Amino acid sequence: MSSQEAAKRAAAYFAVEHYVKPNCRLGMGTGSTAAFVLQRVTQLWNEGKLPGLKVVPTSLGTEWAARQAGLPVTTLDDPTIQGELDLTLDGADVIAPDLSLIKGGGGALLTEKIIARASHSLIIVADETKLQPSLGTGFPLPLEVLPQAQALVLRLLRELGAQAEIRQGGGKAGPVITDSGHILIDVTFSQPVNPAEMEWELDKIPGVIESGLFVGLVNEAVIGYADGSVRVLKKNGG
Repeated sequence: MSSQEAAKRAAAYFAVEHYVKPNCRLGMGTGSTAAFVLQRVTQLWNEGKLPGLKVVPTSLGTEWAARQAGLPVTTLDDPTIQGELDLTLDGADVIAPDLSLIKGGGGALLTEKIIARASHSLIIVADETKLQPSLGTGFPLPLEVLPQAQALVLRLLRELGAQAEIRQGGGKAGPVITDSGHILIDVTFSQPVNPAEMEWELDKIPGVIESGLFVGLVNEAVIGYADGSVRVLKKNGG
């Protein structure tokens, strides 16, 4: 296991062991760090330590993995959940000092934001490389976009001073298609952005379904380090 993988595992295992309780209605994230969350949840479930657990995945990939692991998978429409979760554990692509995020590198940003908003608590699990001083200039900001709006969205993004391109599939011809049937446009800026202001600007563009900016949603971030240590960052600098 690489040092980065060890850091991800440390963060994920710490978060599961400290935050996931019996009878938890748990949002299960997507990505390489969230895979360690699923691994540890599965171990505790099989040991009988999480009775009453219900898991709501943030992507088809996570759903398939959770079902294969034998976890009790359901949806937000479950009558015992009714759109309300106790906790979501998810990863991030970039974490700013105020715990604003960029998510969506794996293409699941729409469902990830729905699940996050349904949760009383959103805990981010990540390794130290995801901590950055600002958002917008490094890792691209993903947008989920209606296919028929792509030309308009690209033009309006360029008017905002952004570089934007449609994400292309790696194992297929043509663009990446999300679980919800939309395309992804990846956006970068020449200068760091104000996350709240940019989220508002992007929401005004017709055809943009959702952005990968997560602002004001995170309660805590559990950061893992290569030596196996963990640091917990809290909202408002705690």
